[in-house]
Amino acid sequence: MCQGSGPDTTLPSQENFKQSKIVTKFDYSKFIKIDFFRNQVPIMNNIIMYILTVLIWGTTWYAIKLQVGYAPPEISILYRAILAALCLTIWCKIKGLSLRFSPRDHLFLCMLGMSLFSLHYLFGYHATRYIVSGVVAVVFSATSFLSILYNFIFFGIKPTRNIVLGALIGITGLCIFFWHELKQINLQDSTLTGLLLASIAAAIFSLGGSISKRNSQQGLPIIPAMTVGMLYAIIIILIYTFSQPQQHLVFPKSPIYWGSLAYLVIPGSMIAFLCYLQLVNNIGPELAGYTTVLSPIVALLVSASLEGYTWSIVDLLGLLLVILGNILVLSKRSLLKY
Repeated sequence: MCQGSGPDTTLPSQENFKQSKIVTKFDYSKFIKIDFFRNQVPIMNNIIMYILTVLIWGTTWYAIKLQVGYAPPEISILYRAILAALCLTIWCKIKGLSLRFSPRDHLFLCMLGMSLFSLHYLFGYHATRYIVSGVVAVVFSATSFLSILYNFIFFGIKPTRNIVLGALIGITGLCIFFWHELKQINLQDSTLTGLLLASIAAAIFSLGGSISKRNSQQGLPIIPAMTVGMLYAIIIILIYTFSQPQQHLVFPKSPIYWGSLAYLVIPGSMIAFLCYLQLVNNIGPELAGYTTVLSPIVALLVSASLEGYTWSIVDLLGLLLVILGNILVLSKRSLLKY
C-alpha cells in the first residue's frame, strides 16, 4: 500500500493470515474432549483414555474376586455380556446409531465378539483354577508382544525401538513383581494346563485388537461395532454354557455380587473397552496392548488397600521397571508415529 493512499481493504491471503495470526487463547477443550465417533484424537486424549483403561481394568480384578462362589464363571460372564449389550443397544437407539453392517463386516464383528468379549474371558477364568492370578497376569502381559507380532503380520507395520524396549522392560518388571508366585511354578500337569489356558487367552485377546484395527480401517464406528460384537459374544457364551453338563442359570441374592457385576458392566466392559478400542484405532494395538502390563500393578495397589497386601523392595523394583517401560512405550515419538 502506498503512503497516503488510504486504508487497504484487501484481505490477506489464507497462507499469510495463518503465518501472521497470533494465538491469544488456548483452547483446552481440544485436548481433553474424548470423542468415540471420530478417528482423529489429540495426543492428550490418548493419554487420558490409556490411564482410564489401566485404572478400570486394574480394579476389575477385585470386582471379579467379589463374585467368586456366587455363580459359575460362565454365568457371570454371560450376565456381564447381556447387560453390557443391553446398555450399548439402548445408547445406540437414543443416539440414532445404525447397527446395520454388511455380511463381510458381520464376520469380523463376530470374530471381535469371540476374541474380546467371550473366549478370552472363558480361557482366562479357567486358567485361574490351575495357577494363581498373578501368574495369569504375567502370561497375559505377553499381549503387548503378541500385538506387535500381529501388527507386523496383518498390517506390515514395524514397531519402533521404544515400543519393543519398553515392552521388554515392562514385562521384566512384572515378572519381578510376581516373582514369589512365579518361582512356585512346577511342571505338574495342572500348572502346564493353567499356563496353556492363560497363553491362549492372551493370544485371543491380542488378536481382538488386530480385528478391531481392521474394523476401524474399514470405517466401522466403534460403539455400534462393539454393540454387535457383544451380541455375538452372548450367543457364543450361551452355547458354551449350556453345552456343559448340568449347567443352569443361577441368580445370586447377594447385593455384593450384583454391585460388582454393575461395576464390571459399566466401567469394566463399556467404558474401558470403548477407551481400549479407540486407543487401538488411534495409536495401534501394540501400544494399546501395553495396558495389560500396567493394570496388574493397579490391581495390587487395590489389594494393598483393601486386602492387606504388603509391599517389599522387590515389588518396588518391579514397579519402577514397569513405569519405565510405560514411559518408553508412551513416549511422544511413539505416539506421533500414529
